Parts: sequence; C-alpha cells; structure tokens
Amino acid sequence: MKRLRIVLLQDFAVLQPQYLSLPFFSYPPFYGKEWEEFARVVRANITDIAELPSLLLQRALPELCGLIENTCLAILHAG
Repeated sequence: MKRLRIVLLQDFAVLQPQYLSLPFFSYPPFYGKEWEEFARVVRANITDIAELPSLLLQRALPELCGLIENTCLAILHAG
C-alpha cells in the first residue's frame, strides 16, 4: 500500500497542471511549498525520459518484444 500511495502522488503531480480547476487539488497536500517542490521534481524526471516507448518495452519485457517483432515480420512476409 505504501508503494501505491507514492505512485498515486506522482501521478497527481504529473496530472495537476492539466486539471488545475479540479476542486480535488485545493485540498492538502496538493498545494504549498513541499508539494510544489515534490511536483517539480516528479515532472522534471518525467521530461528527462528520452527513450522511445519501444526501447522501454524492449527493456521491460524482452520476450514479449521479440514475439511482437517476429509476428510483425511474419505478417509482412505473408502479405
């Protein structure tokens, strides 16, 4: 549950700029000095990701990535 709380807070930090009008973000802990610093760090880490999604998938699930690539190649050769 502790990991889930951290992930949810990180998600809120990323989504907050897009949904500033939601009343949810007017409640603690979603404003103030500490929250702004936390949100800034989270957003900075998100924008630093320069890897393509395909590379992330390949790193995370090499077997699945290989299967998808082989299936795509088989479909291209069959067509």
